[in-house]
Amino acid sequence: MTTWPADVVGPGHVHSHGVGAIRLFTADGTPRAMLDTVAASLDRAGLHCQADKNVWTAIWEKVAFNSALNSLCAVARCTVDQIGLLPETKALALGIVDEVIAVALAKNIPANADKTKHSVEDAILNHKGHKPSMLQDVLAGRPTEIEFINGAVVALGQELDVPTLRTQTLLNLVRLIDAS
Repeated sequence: MTTWPADVVGPGHVHSHGVGAIRLFTADGTPRAMLDTVAASLDRAGLHCQADKNVWTAIWEKVAFNSALNSLCAVARCTVDQIGLLPETKALALGIVDEVIAVALAKNIPANADKTKHSVEDAILNHKGHKPSMLQDVLAGRPTEIEFINGAVVALGQELDVPTLRTQTLLNLVRLIDAS
């Protein structure tokens, strides 16, 4: 799981809008020597990487972050910092975080809503001009990853009987953009 905000600025060239980190672990939860080797290599490259057995918490917190900012920016066709122009849009983003974290908690993943909201607020304040990948896809006329972010959250929320009204609304709006 990575939190490096970046935009593609040309073939083989990206630009980051701040600092980030990488947290990783094996898919089956079993520590392996190669895991530490990979983490150390990425850390030496300046990517702030660590092996973390609690990576699922980090993954769900990132899903909450992306469900809020990616879909909202895609629908509004605005950059991350522009979400903060109105208190209502910032509140909408934070409400989506609450919904996604509620789904994670229902799945027994100890994700932290306050920490994630702080990350969203930090991005709104500091990621000036950043176009999340979903907005980049919309602007380029490419299909988005909405089904794998908001769509997966909504489906799991339905399965676990956790309401996700805001998240589903953004899902449906981005689906409409994709369809058009």
